[in-house]
Amino acid sequence: MIDQKNPFDDDKQPSAEEEFEADKKSGYYKAPLEPETPEETIRKTGLAWSAVTSLVVSIILFLIVGWLLDSFLGTEPSFLVGGIIFGSLIGFIQFFRTTSSIFRK
Repeated sequence: MIDQKNPFDDDKQPSAEEEFEADKKSGYYKAPLEPETPEETIRKTGLAWSAVTSLVVSIILFLIVGWLLDSFLGTEPSFLVGGIIFGSLIGFIQFFRTTSSIFRK
């Protein structure tokens, strides 16, 4: 086994540049973490709430429309079930569209 000297064996703390160079040589690189701004966090939170709200509201809206159609036409649960399925489909499409914009800059 080859005896390699660790560049950090000294008592002094390595600088960020020395640490970066040592990580590059070892093949391990960890990108520096930059915290998000409060505005970006608020934007992502708002989009997440919007995604959930649109999913829930579309399911409930089409459930009510299906229930009303069933009560007027006398076709008990067919429009209700269709409304739930259609509302879920519309809601999930909108949910995925909104959540994909969360990670866009």
